[in-house]
Amino acid sequence: MKNILYLIMPLSLVFFIFIFIFIKCKKKEIKKLIFLFLIIIYLFSTEIGTKILSNNNYTNIKDKSLLCDAVVILGGNVIERLFVSILLQKRFNTEIIVSGGIVLSNNLTEAEIYYEYLLSFGVQSTKIILEKNSRNTFENAKYTSKIIKENNYKNVCLVTSLSHINRSLWSFNQFNINIQPVFIENKRSTNIKSFMPNSKALYINTVYLKEYIGQLYYKLKYKGEL
Repeated sequence: MKNILYLIMPLSLVFFIFIFIFIKCKKKEIKKLIFLFLIIIYLFSTEIGTKILSNNNYTNIKDKSLLCDAVVILGGNVIERLFVSILLQKRFNTEIIVSGGIVLSNNLTEAEIYYEYLLSFGVQSTKIILEKNSRNTFENAKYTSKIIKENNYKNVCLVTSLSHINRSLWSFNQFNINIQPVFIENKRSTNIKSFMPNSKALYINTVYLKEYIGQLYYKLKYKGEL
């Protein structure tokens, strides 16, 4: 029954409408364009597309070989990133470098808001280092790299979203920082739903595309600054 519901979702209906147009259309050039459009939309709106676009260049937090003497957490999805950071801090008793200078509510920066959350979850203030100057991922890496070098951290774990890993790694690499993204692995098995268009997959894949474009933009914008 659930699989049938997937087929009648609005996005799936749009997809099938274009397939119908493709079948009925007699002009070859238009059919080629429609076919290309269908392939792109299909990939961007399925979990298969997510598997293609997603980055697996991270370490599972449960990995027993994981080493960590400092945690870098970037501003963004507060709950998810805080959870991973706290688990790492408790496991390795490390410092957490909180990076984020964008001012949010009550005139507090991202770093200051994270700081309050970390304290409420039992992390000692002496274990938290704030970086409040950065306004984007590149600046996160720029200012955080100074802290990493000053403290001679060797095994630094990065906590950010999966879609944000590529741009983050590229930014830190520009400052010769070897940093390891850490995430809670949540693999989903491939089934019939993985091949069906749905709005959630479309949203996730759009975020991945945004990050790839963002990485290209960084390469062009910051090329002369390094």
